[in-house]
Amino acid sequence: MDAAEIARQMPVWLAMGELFLDTELDAADHGRIRRVLAESGYDEAVLHEILRREVTPGFGPNLFAVAGAWGCRNEEDARRLLRPVIAGTGFGWMGWLVWRLLRREVEADWRRINPFGVAAS
Repeated sequence: MDAAEIARQMPVWLAMGELFLDTELDAADHGRIRRVLAESGYDEAVLHEILRREVTPGFGPNLFAVAGAWGCRNEEDARRLLRPVIAGTGFGWMGWLVWRLLRREVEADWRRINPFGVAAS
């Protein structure tokens, strides 16, 4: 992934990453995330794939932490968590496993943040 694509995706990664915080998001939070996604220029299918194949495997393990620690506070943290995506290797079977474990919750969140209104499946 080149620097321009990383820069374009970074706001999307950080916004979607908020879904994996150990805090309850409200309607205003969902609206703010939805705006970031709408302004990204990505279509619905691409955004859903970013959530499914990049953000959930990269940020999702935070939800398994007992203390609910957050491992992403800025772009540097996001780059560290998403290193396999940036390197072009992806998360492989571990990404699939995290997606399977969190799919129901993540899809419910997707319906709240989808800037196109109807969730892709």
